[in-house]
Amino acid sequence: MGIGLVLVGWTIIFTCFGVPIAIGLTLWSWFWGRRRGHPSVLRALLAGLLPFLVIGVGLTWWMFYALYSEAVRNVDPGIGDTWLIPIDDDYAFIMIDTTDDGAITKSGEGVVIADVIKLTKIEDFIVGVSKKSGAFVLDLTSAQVTYYATPQEALNQFSPPPELQTPTEFYGEHRIGWQDRLALLILFAVELLLIWTWFKLFIRPPSSRFLHTHQYDHATFHH
Repeated sequence: MGIGLVLVGWTIIFTCFGVPIAIGLTLWSWFWGRRRGHPSVLRALLAGLLPFLVIGVGLTWWMFYALYSEAVRNVDPGIGDTWLIPIDDDYAFIMIDTTDDGAITKSGEGVVIADVIKLTKIEDFIVGVSKKSGAFVLDLTSAQVTYYATPQEALNQFSPPPELQTPTEFYGEHRIGWQDRLALLILFAVELLLIWTWFKLFIRPPSSRFLHTHQYDHATFHH
């Protein structure tokens, strides 16, 4: 599924959750405003906008995150049917549609080794197993690929022998970094600030002090 369809799907899902929450916040704001003697249709309607603002902030955050991921880090944008991580300046590992296997690619040459179901990186080498080609060792410096009869034979070229990973494990180890954690922290901080601000301005019932001041100003004005 392409990124566009994923975005549309998530937007529909969040909107379905957002509509009843928006109705609930609108009624809550109106009910408590009326109970405190200061009902406001505008205030209640603005309170109901909160779920959609949260969704909008999330989509905006993701667009900047996706742009940074692809343009600066050369990794996939985080959603969709493609998973991509760089191995070094020239090589990358990519999975499309499925995470059961992937391919090692090289800039300007395309796929170097396809149908990789096991792999690991040790220094300047990639050790792995391909469903088509069998066990292999890829020298990232010289671009030479050496094939072996068994995975253990390929692993024995190193001391101590490394442990092979599944494509998902290899992807996870090289995809998630401090940039992702910082991006999520920024998202949560902005969303919490938005929710708290909206709660204070439009959702929380008007305080007695506010009503007293409002009534005093109103009486003074008429006097």
